[in-house]
Amino acid sequence: MNAAQFIALVKKYSEIDALTQAIVNEFIERIGAHAPDKASGPR
Repeated sequence: MNAAQFIALVKKYSEIDALTQAIVNEFIERIGAHAPDKASGPR
């Protein structure tokens, strides 16, 4: 998503009454989780 697409999406939902799962899904492209980095010792 580029800046213009993001701004259009924000304008589309600028005056909502409730935040729904469908709206959140449009804003969140993906959620990435990685294993902890143990290079600096124990967590």
